[in-house]
Amino acid sequence: MIPTLSDPGGVPGRREEHDPHTGFHPRDPHDALRPDAPPETLTTPAPETRFGALVVGLDGSPQARAALRWAVAEARTRDVAVDVVPLAEDHDGWLDEVLRATDEAVEVRTVEERGDPATVLLAHASAAQLLVLGHVGGRLDDVARRCTEHARCPVVLVPVAGR
Repeated sequence: MIPTLSDPGGVPGRREEHDPHTGFHPRDPHDALRPDAPPETLTTPAPETRFGALVVGLDGSPQARAALRWAVAEARTRDVAVDVVPLAEDHDGWLDEVLRATDEAVEVRTVEERGDPATVLLAHASAAQLLVLGHVGGRLDDVARRCTEHARCPVVLVPVAGR
């Protein structure tokens, strides 16, 4: 195997090799999230994220609601919790309405964090089993595209029923 080269933290003109025995780069924060990461590279995920939870991005749209329904059903089979990350302001109470409609046998928790939607989702998905997002079909929107490209866990895109 040929080790890959990468820029060591933005130092111009200097490049460093990944460790040829482990494949880890000494300064790559993503390597610390791999399941086979050496103990010295492990980092703590976003403070509100529970290891093994399913993370759902929710903005009140029909496709996001479908994603939450799918995630709750999947969490029931895996016996894990669901962390809901609201991606839009809840001006008319849609979040409470959606959460009341979930299965009471599954723990559903709302994560209160604001910021760029993809960045917030990726931070919480670093410790998740799955990242679940709604999808209309066709091209991915910017948030879904960035999440599918950069997530450290599998990403499930749930379509709206009947489309």
